[in-house]
Amino acid sequence: MVSPTSANERLRVMSRSIATRLHTSTALAPAEPPRPMTTAERDRLATLRGSTKRNEDGSWISTGCVPSLAERERFVALRADLDARLAPASDDEDRAAVHDRLHAFLMGFSQLRTLDAGGSAMMLNDFVEAVEGLPVGVVHRACRGWNQRHFKWPNYSYPPTPPDMRRAADEMRTEMKVERYDLNAVLLAAPAKKIDRPTQEQRDKGAAEAAALIASIADAGKRLDEDLSAAARQGSNAEHLEHVRRFQAAEAERKARIAQRKAEAEGGSNA
Repeated sequence: MVSPTSANERLRVMSRSIATRLHTSTALAPAEPPRPMTTAERDRLATLRGSTKRNEDGSWISTGCVPSLAERERFVALRADLDARLAPASDDEDRAAVHDRLHAFLMGFSQLRTLDAGGSAMMLNDFVEAVEGLPVGVVHRACRGWNQRHFKWPNYSYPPTPPDMRRAADEMRTEMKVERYDLNAVLLAAPAKKIDRPTQEQRDKGAAEAAALIASIADAGKRLDEDLSAAARQGSNAEHLEHVRRFQAAEAERKARIAQRKAEAEGGSNA
């Protein structure tokens, strides 16, 4: 079993290696890893992230508030730290760092401290195998998350099992990737183009044009009403004249029939 002094030294080496391992060549590696994000900072990040959207070309734009200079510097450091912690484990040094971190973590459980040297070594190997392939920084965050009761599903009255540790580490890696994505979106989002407010002169001119347009529409409506009324009157007069003509024709026909019958009656009496 590794001595406590050796384990502590390896933990310090692991922290320094996490702080300086970066994927981005433009970021400067901090001497020490940044402090964890506070609740207020997470709320602020969520607010900033809510005002960003991604364009079709893949670029980011901010439709609302943007981070201040101090916030931007803080978010850059946090993104760089996440890049380092999410870097894949690749060598024996990383495996040794995982071994030492899990050893320190598991020794915090009184139930496990009672194991003899052989049992402790076997148990530790099972935990190392459970998180195999995961980055050192993810395992470190998962251990801290367990100690802080960050996960909702475990029974914290008992030590974790190797599958529990793998589940916690997988969930933590997902959270870290989402956090890194949100930080990147906020940092890359360009401010939306500022819309120039109209001057008082422009507003007055627009109001006058709108009033003129409304007046012209009202005049057009009035003229239309007059035209419709005239057409209705003309239609009524034409209908009246047609009725008079039909009446006059019927009256003339009636008088002709009366005259014919009268002539026929007079001719019969003479005979």
